[in-house]
Amino acid sequence: MLDMLQQLYQELRFVPGKTLQQCYALNEVAYLLGSGNASAGLVRMAIDYLQAAFGK
Repeated sequence: MLDMLQQLYQELRFVPGKTLQQCYALNEVAYLLGSGNASAGLVRMAIDYLQAAFGK
């Protein structure tokens, strides 16, 4: 599931004209990915958060 989050992050970080909410979502996910110690629940929540922020 972490791979799925990483892929989604890589896809969305280059979207032009991001809103402030989208930038916050990407920053929080980058922090989570960098920590390397995320539970499955946190990863699922981060995926949902990114999808909601970007309307996917």
